[in-house]
Amino acid sequence: MKYLVLVLSFAFCCISCRKEEDTQAPAVTITSPAQGTQYDVLDVLTVKVQVSDNAELSRVDLQLLNNDMAPVLPVSSHSATGTEQTLNIVYALDDVRMESGTYYFEATAYRDWE
Repeated sequence: MKYLVLVLSFAFCCISCRKEEDTQAPAVTITSPAQGTQYDVLDVLTVKVQVSDNAELSRVDLQLLNNDMAPVLPVSSHSATGTEQTLNIVYALDDVRMESGTYYFEATAYRDWE
């Protein structure tokens, strides 16, 4: 009988301690610069990123991608706190080998456990 109570107690603890999985991804919006804005190599610009989530955010990564969606410059990582934040990220187009063309910014938000 003691063995059965111990097993049931252990099973109850395991089931009650299990956290529900968060299936809602953070919302990320790049509000600036506007689509179609033109820049030159060596320009420094400010990228405004708004992030929100139902859980605590930990960081936001900003990446510049070429027309094939391949990374062009290294990822720029920034700390984020709370469940909503607006970041003004200073981004330098500092690779003189960049060709003229269309580029895209990609921002990704992460939570504490990711």
